[in-house]
Amino acid sequence: MKRNTFTTVVLAMALSGLALAINAEPTTMNSSISDVIVYPDRAKVTRSGRLTLSTGDQAVLFENLPVGAEDASFRASAIGAEGITLLGLNHKVVQHLETPRQKVAELEKQIYSLERNKKQRVADRLAVLEAQKELLLAISKGGGEEMAREVKRGGIDVKSWDAAYAFFGSKLTRVTDSMRMARQEMEDIDKTLEHLRSELRTIQSAKSRSTKTVQVDLRLAQEGEVEVTLEYMIGGAMWKPLYDARLVSDKDQVELSCFAEVTQRTGEDWENMNLILSTARPSQNITPGDFQPWYLAVHEVPQIKRASKTKVGRETIEMQPVTTIQDLLPQAGLAAASIEASGITTTFVVDRKESVPSGGESVRVPIGQWNLEGETKIVSRPKNTEGAFRLVSLTNQGEAPLMPGQVSIFAQSDFLGKTVLGEMIAPDQTFDLPFGRDDKISVKREIISRKKEVKTDKIRIKQTIKITLKNNGRVARVVSLEEPIPTSKDSRVKVKVTKVEPEPMTTDVQGKATWEISLSPGEEKAVIISYRVEYPKGVVVSGL
Repeated sequence: MKRNTFTTVVLAMALSGLALAINAEPTTMNSSISDVIVYPDRAKVTRSGRLTLSTGDQAVLFENLPVGAEDASFRASAIGAEGITLLGLNHKVVQHLETPRQKVAELEKQIYSLERNKKQRVADRLAVLEAQKELLLAISKGGGEEMAREVKRGGIDVKSWDAAYAFFGSKLTRVTDSMRMARQEMEDIDKTLEHLRSELRTIQSAKSRSTKTVQVDLRLAQEGEVEVTLEYMIGGAMWKPLYDARLVSDKDQVELSCFAEVTQRTGEDWENMNLILSTARPSQNITPGDFQPWYLAVHEVPQIKRASKTKVGRETIEMQPVTTIQDLLPQAGLAAASIEASGITTTFVVDRKESVPSGGESVRVPIGQWNLEGETKIVSRPKNTEGAFRLVSLTNQGEAPLMPGQVSIFAQSDFLGKTVLGEMIAPDQTFDLPFGRDDKISVKREIISRKKEVKTDKIRIKQTIKITLKNNGRVARVVSLEEPIPTSKDSRVKVKVTKVEPEPMTTDVQGKATWEISLSPGEEKAVIISYRVEYPKGVVVSGL
């Protein structure tokens, strides 16, 4: 069979009168989804099907398409025997107003039967068993009291009491087992009822359900089999990258695995289809927009006095995202997608068929896995947290960037937590990933002296901070210590640093002082910081 392909221009015509005249009755196409391209906020769906058509003008219908399919995005093509001409494409919204009465009646009958017959019988049986259990417990309690009295009198018949207790024990065991089985049966009935009620609600809600129908008009020079394909864009679909970063050894090697989490609520299930993931955003503006002048004006706002607040908490370490490493082979155990990178977008072609149900259930698709050589540094910010933490510096060695996404952090088999890659990382750009606390380094930060002096017109505070670091391991370590030096943002607040031992390697304009502390095994070192703050009386200073 010779292949001829024809692709429509977009014909946004309504079926009400602008459609082309077709002599034959429309033929409904039994189509299936073959390919889906998922973008960060929508998807492009490709449907196709085969059927045999006669010579002349023919109309092919794609029915029950999701109502969210974008009208302007419909495209059709056809391949088959020689002499196929694509005449036009039309679409309309179809309202489904009828409820399948027979199915509704059947479901209602099943629900009634379960509730009135089976469930009620189980409930009655449970009530009887409960009464039997209470009676046996009462008899057992009474027998125990009688036995106690006979023991006191010295006239106990051991064999009779053994037989009685064996009888009551077996009866009680049988009753409790029966109760347990009845409760399990009741739970199964409730689950079946919930399923039936859910199915009934779905069918009854179909009264207001809407779908779209697309009609593709063809002209055939000769009879033959034709494959018709329909493409359309639809919202309600998305994908986002997820990463697993695993510190696999003490040699600063990180195993980076990349996955795509795909979710869709389009109204149709994607079953056994070719999946492509793209970083492009078709919904974004394609023009810079009209020029807007920027006018400035004075706007008087009443001054409202607010109490000063000091923000207390841990500092968040913002990490840069990882990039794709195409020239490193994926490791065994994880499938890899084909990566096509351009200067604008990156595309991941998944190497196997996938199914993604509609309704919000996410599907995790593997993209690739790479081993990256890094450099580990130990960072301590004791004002946030008393401890030392591992940061591994890595480099994007590939041609394409990775999108921002969530990263699960592992140290070999131990899960440590999660972080976020906040933005794109270009090729050859470095980025840091945190790998948790290094328990072999202990860090303690304490205020060893504090004195407050109240003068006539001002307040003076003197304070000394001591930071102690100790290497409890067997290997020498270098710790990058970061400590904020108090810095004034108001001319009325005077800060004077009176002592810093040892001197920091760097101090930036924000007051971040940095030391590189070398620690031999078992060695302990300390950093001392003393400062004085003065400010007028009546002024509330935040941060002290």
